[in-house]
Amino acid sequence: MNFYDKSNLFYKKVEEEYLSRDGGNSVFDYVGYCCFGPLVRGFLRWINSQVNNEQINCILFFSRDGYFMKQMYSLMFEEDSPRSFYFYASRRALQVASIHLNPNYVDVMKSMFIPRRITYKWLIERWGLDSILYVDELAKFGLNLGDYVDSVSILENDMVKKVYAQLKDDIITNSNNEFDAFKAYVDQFGLEGKIAVVDIGWYGNMQNSFARLLNALGNNAEVIGYYLGVVPQSEKQKENCMHGYLFQAGKNELLYETARYLCTLLELCFMAPHGSLKKYVLCDQGVELEDFEYLDTLTSEKVFSLQESAKDYISKHKNEDTDTIDPIICFGQFYKAFMRPTKELAICFGDLEITEPYTMRIAEKIQIFEMIAHPSIVREKYINSSWKMGFLKRLMRIPLPYEELVIISKKVYKKQ
Repeated sequence: MNFYDKSNLFYKKVEEEYLSRDGGNSVFDYVGYCCFGPLVRGFLRWINSQVNNEQINCILFFSRDGYFMKQMYSLMFEEDSPRSFYFYASRRALQVASIHLNPNYVDVMKSMFIPRRITYKWLIERWGLDSILYVDELAKFGLNLGDYVDSVSILENDMVKKVYAQLKDDIITNSNNEFDAFKAYVDQFGLEGKIAVVDIGWYGNMQNSFARLLNALGNNAEVIGYYLGVVPQSEKQKENCMHGYLFQAGKNELLYETARYLCTLLELCFMAPHGSLKKYVLCDQGVELEDFEYLDTLTSEKVFSLQESAKDYISKHKNEDTDTIDPIICFGQFYKAFMRPTKELAICFGDLEITEPYTMRIAEKIQIFEMIAHPSIVREKYINSSWKMGFLKRLMRIPLPYEELVIISKKVYKKQ
């Protein structure tokens, strides 16, 4: 399947519209109108078709990636749709509230999304506790909060198991408290029948935790997930009803093998103007949010500009139902732009910063002399880069099939 050529005719029309419109003409405006807008529109039209065919009773757009989705969905389908809500959710909040349902160490760890580099501080907080309060407990094992954990073999890590066992009672107590707060929050929505949850993807951990929590509350609602993409290898597809627009098990699996390198960029484009949900709490609003980590930054300024241009495209075409919703076509220009970036696009997006797993530029600028003088440092920066095609473009600056270079390097350096 040629992911570059299939959408050419469609995007020729889109680019002609972009050039004739009134508005900005920056790289971010272009990506918003010509790349992101068509993708979001196709995705939401697909969702609307799915939920009406399935006779869904209610749609929950999970925060934070669901913020822009919910805005555009309401813009496109004000009447022809089930009732829909923006629902505060996060991996941490849902997983912590469900820990007490099955507090076995292996089951708890399998329910979590665990990055490559984590510390005991990260682990303790993902178990729902304030890590500062457990410095002395860690010291009993000769550990500090900043000590790193080998996440690859974490299920068999005897030291992590000992720490979990030491803190288990407090973890379960806190989980019960957050479960009670979750119940109070979810009761506001009157969920019943078939419930659609909408998010960007990728493994389905949040849907799995959400469904477990509803079941524990005695709510027999059927939870169906609709995602931009579902990792084909995700085990959660065996336990939950999940649908991916771009890819899932048995659908466009070859696309996932390359598009997965764009996941961070996709998540960035769906940025919400508020912090992540920290936890459910028993108060009027029912939630406690983290501070918005991108407040007054270049990153949020440019991404919100991109979203405004995407909204322009969606508004112009919201009442049309004749255009394609083929995921390959709707994703085509985004895929092409970021898999084989221009120098200008690589610089503009590469200079944006993300904060997870730590603050770093999306594609850091590296000078040729640095590569010659410190190849091991440059290699490490490349491996940790969240957009490797952009990294290589800024480094080499010439037209090359960068996605092929990334795939080759993946085979050479198994740990990246």
